[in-house]
Amino acid sequence: MPHRLIGWLTRLPQDWELRFRQELTKLQGTETVMMTTDSIPSFIEIQERRQAIVDVLEARFAVVPDDVRAKVQGLSDGNALRQALRLASTAPTLQDFLQNALK
Repeated sequence: MPHRLIGWLTRLPQDWELRFRQELTKLQGTETVMMTTDSIPSFIEIQERRQAIVDVLEARFAVVPDDVRAKVQGLSDGNALRQALRLASTAPTLQDFLQNALK
């Protein structure tokens, strides 16, 4: 019975659950993944960083094309996400951001 309560309390929103499953499937296809509860915060942090990058780009350049959004969603490495966020904040143009952050 307690495991049902824990499952209910730790349930992700439906769209995050779907993204989590997609990311997990990608990772399982490339390497062995040990699933722990620590994996969930990492996934959430990655999603939040991706959204922060898009938010900064929207604030600076108004329109963020769908292809740029898709490329940002493809980032999963912590260092790449940090670099992309810095560049989103400092690149003089959207084109500069694309050339340097999403190689």
